[in-house]
Amino acid sequence: MPSRKSLEKTYGVTITKNTCGSYCYYRIVGVDKIFDTVTEVSSFLKGENKIDMKNIIDFYGVYPQARIAMEECAELIQAISKRLRYPKDKKRKDNLIEEMADVLICIEQLKIMFDISEKEIQEWIFKKEKRVFERLREDKKNVE
Repeated sequence: MPSRKSLEKTYGVTITKNTCGSYCYYRIVGVDKIFDTVTEVSSFLKGENKIDMKNIIDFYGVYPQARIAMEECAELIQAISKRLRYPKDKKRKDNLIEEMADVLICIEQLKIMFDISEKEIQEWIFKKEKRVFERLREDKKNVE
């Protein structure tokens, strides 16, 4: 089993170990994903999860998987709407989480199908977050 430090050195990343009560998990700084073990971190960094996604895309095809991504986005929209309508309903919350997971899986496939790197995504996330915070700062000034 690789060590956290050896993975950081090999891949040039920072890996944090976090705890929440008795639960321990790992994160790679800049990657929006939680790992239960260092072995999972290693598999992710080696791209082993992408191989599985690539096999799915190769088997079913780009166009069918892209259509599924669109359908999953629509299901997420519906789940958000129902969760807002029934905020205390655990079933609606569980459905929202499930649909979010489906969309995240589809996003991973879309990145592979359209050759989009995690770095490109993170750059856009940074730009979008910066714009939102600038807009928030301006809106707060206008309220005061």
